[in-house]
Amino acid sequence: LLILMAWQQIGYMMIIYIAGLQSVPDDLLEAARIDGAGLFHIYFRVALPLCIPTLATLAVTTFMESWNDYLWPLLMLTDRAKMTLPIALSTLNGQYNTEYNVLMAGSLISMIPIIIIYLFAQKHFKNGLMAGGIKG
Repeated sequence: LLILMAWQQIGYMMIIYIAGLQSVPDDLLEAARIDGAGLFHIYFRVALPLCIPTLATLAVTTFMESWNDYLWPLLMLTDRAKMTLPIALSTLNGQYNTEYNVLMAGSLISMIPIIIIYLFAQKHFKNGLMAGGIKG
């Protein structure tokens, strides 16, 4: 289900990734061409390492959108044992009463995977900000 929901984001991901590729300085690509690198070598050794912060951003945002999605799993899942966390949290809201303590505890638990993914991707954000290949 997560893969299907990530596939829905492919248009957004391509726009952001192409913008990240366009931010790679042409001087680096030209220097690699002068050194005799082929197209795939330039992509995998020059452009892709400079786009790691973009890929980390896409991974975090796609995971967040898929993890917090409500409508698509609500329509697709019929078994209560397979329901996602946002749907399970919505069942705690009753017509006459709401168990706020359980609802807030579930909300806190649902944030833990997003925080863990962000903490792993944070070093790529920092490395992307400090990386630079051209001196002016």
